[in-house]
Amino acid sequence: MSNVAWTGMQASTNANSFMNLTTPIFMPSLSSSSGMDSPFLPRPHGSQAPETIGFTDLQADRQGVDMGGVSYFRYTNNDNDVLKSVTLCAQLSALAPGTGGLQPRYVDDICSALLQKIEFYYGGELLQTLYGDEIHYRQMQELPHDELTRRYQLQAAGLSEMERALLAQNDQYVYFEIPFWWTKNPQSAWHQYAFQRLTRIVFYFRNATYLVQQNGGTSIPVPGTNQGTTNPVSVLATPGGLYLKNHFLRFEVTCPSLSTKQAYQSMVSAMGESGWPYMIQDFQRIIDISIAQGTSARWQYILNTFTKYGYNLRFWFRPANNLLPNYLNNYRWITCDVPAMSFDVSGLRYLQPLDSYYIKHAEIGKYFLGNEQFPIYNIFLNDYPDVSSYGMGGMEFSNTVNPQINIDFNTTYPVTPVNGIIADFYLECHNYVRLVLDGAKSAAQTIQPINS
Repeated sequence: MSNVAWTGMQASTNANSFMNLTTPIFMPSLSSSSGMDSPFLPRPHGSQAPETIGFTDLQADRQGVDMGGVSYFRYTNNDNDVLKSVTLCAQLSALAPGTGGLQPRYVDDICSALLQKIEFYYGGELLQTLYGDEIHYRQMQELPHDELTRRYQLQAAGLSEMERALLAQNDQYVYFEIPFWWTKNPQSAWHQYAFQRLTRIVFYFRNATYLVQQNGGTSIPVPGTNQGTTNPVSVLATPGGLYLKNHFLRFEVTCPSLSTKQAYQSMVSAMGESGWPYMIQDFQRIIDISIAQGTSARWQYILNTFTKYGYNLRFWFRPANNLLPNYLNNYRWITCDVPAMSFDVSGLRYLQPLDSYYIKHAEIGKYFLGNEQFPIYNIFLNDYPDVSSYGMGGMEFSNTVNPQINIDFNTTYPVTPVNGIIADFYLECHNYVRLVLDGAKSAAQTIQPINS
C-alpha cells in the first residue's frame, strides 16, 4: 500500500455523503455544516459566533439563608444557553470557639455534609433528587486518585483537624461540583433555550450543629470575625452572624449555533406527544436503620420500600453516635466494616455469603477506580459494565418479594460501637425524563424504564 498523505475533505464531498453518523466520533480533518452532526463533528461557523464555554452565576431567590435553611434557585428560559454543569460556591464564616473550646473548625468534606438533599425541577415536575451523603461515598469509591484530589482541593476536604482549624480562622470559600442530572455522562446537557418554563434547583442544608467541631468546651463554635492574614490565638465571635455568609450557583454554559438549536428542537418536536426520552440517574433510599450494640448473630432487613428498577445497591454502616449533633464529635464519614453478607430475593439466594475482605478487594476494587479499602459496599444487580450511562439490565424491585439483606455478625465480630451502628441503603436507578416540545409549549415528565 502506498503512503498517501490525507489532505482533508475534497471539495465535492461532505461528511454525510460518505458516512452514516450513528456513533459519537471526532475526526479533526472533517467538517460539517449540519447541526445534526453537533457535537461530534466540528463545523465551519462563518459569520456565526463560535460555540464557546461561558459561566453564569445565579443568586438564590432569598439572601440570608444559613445552615439549616432551604435555598431556591431559578434558571429562567432564554434563547441561548445549554447548561453543562453546575457548582455550588459557598463562603463559610470564620469560626470562634465556644466557651472553653479549642481549634474550632468545620467537619471534613463540609460540602457533602452541608447538603441534606438537592432537588431539580422543570416547571412543577420533580426530575431528580441527589443526597450529600451518597455523593460523598460515591466520590470516595468511584473517583481515581487524581480526580478525587482535584475535587477535594475545591471542597476543602481530606484535611486534618489542625488544617481545618487554621482555615476556619478566616472566611473560606468552597466549591462543590454537583453531579448534573443527566447520568454521569460528560456529553449530557440541558437545553434550556428550548424550554418555556423555569428550571429550579432547591438545596436543603443541614443544621450547623452537625457541621462544626472543636476540642473541649461547653458550647458550640459560632461565626467569628475574619482575621485576615494574621495567626491569632483566638477569633472573636460575631453576634448574630451567619455560618453560611454567601452562596450562589455557577453554571457552565454553551451558546450553540442557530443550526444546532434548530436541529435539536426539530428532533424533539418530531416525537410529538410521545416526547424525547433522556435517561437520568436517580435513587431510592432506606436510611437510619439501627443495629444494636452487641448484636452477634445474623442481622436481616427486608428492603420492602424499594419499588424502582435498580442496577446497583450501595450501602454503608456508621457508628450511631457520630450522626448525632455534637460539636465534640460529628465524625460523619467514619464507616464500619462488617464480617460477611448475602442477599436473598423472592425466596432465592441472589448473592451467596461473601466476606467483607473479598467484597472490597475482589469485587469493588475490580469495578471502581477509587480506594477499595473503605467499607462502602455494593450489590450489583446486573452484569453490564457501563450502567451509569446506558440502561442495560437491573432488577425491577416492584416485581420482587421480600428482597432481604443478611449481615453475618457473630461472637467474634459483634457490633461494638456504643449505641450501635446505623445502616443506609441507596438503590441506584434509571429514570427517564420524557421531554415534549410543541411550538411555544414544553413539558417534562419522569417515567420508569419498565412498568410494573
